[in-house]
Amino acid sequence: MRGYILILAGFFLLQMVSGQETNPSQEAQRAGQLVKEGKPQDAIPIYLQLIRILPGHPELLINLCVAEFKAKHYEGAVQHAEAALKLNPNLPAANLFLGASYLELGQYTSAIAPLETALTAMPADRNARLMLAEALSGAARYEEALKQFQSAAEVLPSSPRVWYGIGQVYEALAKRACQDVEDRFPDSAYSWALAGDSYLAEQRFGNAYAAYRRSLTKTKTPVLTGVHQGLARVYTETGHPDWAAKEQALESAIPKAPQTGGEPVASYLLCKADRNRAAESYARLAHLAPSVEKHLHAAKVLDAAGRHREAISEWQSGLQLAPENVQAQLGLAWSFYQLRDYDAVLPLLARLLAMQPTSAEVNFLFGATLLNLEKPDAAIPYLQATLKQNPQMRAAQAALGQALLRCGRPEEAIPHLQAALVEDSDGDTHFQLFRAFQLTGKAELAKQAFADYQRFRTSLLQRERNEQPSTIAAPPY
Repeated sequence: MRGYILILAGFFLLQMVSGQETNPSQEAQRAGQLVKEGKPQDAIPIYLQLIRILPGHPELLINLCVAEFKAKHYEGAVQHAEAALKLNPNLPAANLFLGASYLELGQYTSAIAPLETALTAMPADRNARLMLAEALSGAARYEEALKQFQSAAEVLPSSPRVWYGIGQVYEALAKRACQDVEDRFPDSAYSWALAGDSYLAEQRFGNAYAAYRRSLTKTKTPVLTGVHQGLARVYTETGHPDWAAKEQALESAIPKAPQTGGEPVASYLLCKADRNRAAESYARLAHLAPSVEKHLHAAKVLDAAGRHREAISEWQSGLQLAPENVQAQLGLAWSFYQLRDYDAVLPLLARLLAMQPTSAEVNFLFGATLLNLEKPDAAIPYLQATLKQNPQMRAAQAALGQALLRCGRPEEAIPHLQAALVEDSDGDTHFQLFRAFQLTGKAELAKQAFADYQRFRTSLLQRERNEQPSTIAAPPY
């Protein structure tokens, strides 16, 4: 963080022991100069020695915390910021660097309280407000995060970090609203329309077409906005401009007055509105100067569309601008993972684990990579660490279940595989659960699990057939 200088607390440092070889005041000045010269790593042992000579001075602890933060020793920075606050709770800089260090470690919930305290003491501090917004977003407290991002936008209207953050929050809010529609109104016109939007964003045009058509069959009145627009985009992207024009005309004929109809319509429109706000934020980002955030957004869009090699180029371009950016490093690791280039993934993850040893996502990806390299025994501790941090991560449950099964521990694997079924994307978890039941002698459960696997595969094959261009037909009207 820029704009913060080291606290020298000279009057404390003059408390020297007679005959002492080390001059604390000179050593403090030397350490401070090293930090200013971009050599915080060299300053750390000096501050540690000074703290041993002159214990009980929070100013020295803050200086050490700053050096550790700049040297990316975030766990040490947390330790010494907390030590400074125990000696003097009224130190805004200590709270600021404590929150910033937790943020860098990916411990978003822990970052919130110290950043709130720092912002209360320094309400005009832009760094504190922006970091608080990011911590709230990382902790899934999206409404609160949005307020902080919007306040930051008022004083930082040209900050790519702000507009990227706002886009991320609106995306998360849209996802939550869409999930609400899917959970409460399944197999409705609204759920199928939103599914079509999701498929369209992923450039899965066949499934998008099928979902929009299914939505129209569920619509009782022709006022559901967005469906004909979505079909128009499908037709445009697949080379049928005349069909697209017909759908666009139908969309234009829908009344623009506010739609009513109870909660399904309200939730549907909320999701659409939040998606539009996210798109507007990313459009603002696109018009700003080159930034790592531009590349982060572009890479995520490409990854979502399955264009992982192109995404890798964007992640790498972002890292050229910000070599230490954790999101770009993690995104790059994910893209390599999707391409099954595990040799490229491991060194990236080893570096990330050193920076964020408690990160659920980093531990999961490391464990999953080891599993795919046929090292299930080595993968298990990382997958267990993932679930300790995030017990609801279904992908980690699936990977841990498979790792345990491969290590000859089918009884332990069963509850993890069962928990992961809800997010099975290719049928593998269903099949692994069948094998676990079979190996533990649970014949009836194995029979049921195999039947479930067969039904899942049938459904999956149908979805794959939907992706074929031949499934996209002319408008039936």
